[in-house]
Amino acid sequence: MKTNLHLLPLLLASIAAFVMTMTGYRQSSPKVPVRRRMSPLRLPWPGMAAMVAAILLPCAAVASPPVITPSSSFNSQSVFAGASATFTITATGDAPLIYQWRQDGADLPGQTNKTLRIGTPQPPNEGGYDMVVGNASGSVTSYVARLYAVPTTSELTGPTTPTPPACACRTSTTSQPAMTLPVATR
Repeated sequence: MKTNLHLLPLLLASIAAFVMTMTGYRQSSPKVPVRRRMSPLRLPWPGMAAMVAAILLPCAAVASPPVITPSSSFNSQSVFAGASATFTITATGDAPLIYQWRQDGADLPGQTNKTLRIGTPQPPNEGGYDMVVGNASGSVTSYVARLYAVPTTSELTGPTTPTPPACACRTSTTSQPAMTLPVATR
């Protein structure tokens, strides 16, 4: 919901004209300047004051948009397989605040809390995580924190291969006589 504050004077003038018409107020220019004592505005029926207040109060109260506060619990993380990763965001603004976690720009279904916990990060969980916080005045997106899933040592070295058996070949210690090649003459 967007508030158009530039229309507020027009709205207030319309309400004032309506109230003056309903109360029978007529402005006439005085022939002689006279100081008059101001009397309170009398409304023709008792519920009219409540109606005017109900129209004016929502216009006067403008909700503040959400603001995401930098936090040390929302940084890029490298997590070993089997461990968990947690991202937490801190936001302020007029209630109700609505949270939505995203991974690489796509909404994560059901992740609408201040904290996102990833149980055992795997390669598909790697990527950039951010949060969109919104209220009636608008929304704001946090910066991106990256998650890196670090494989265990056995995954880095690969499967172990058996050691090949010792070579069963023999080495020769005798030398071979040199070969003589015939030379062609003309």
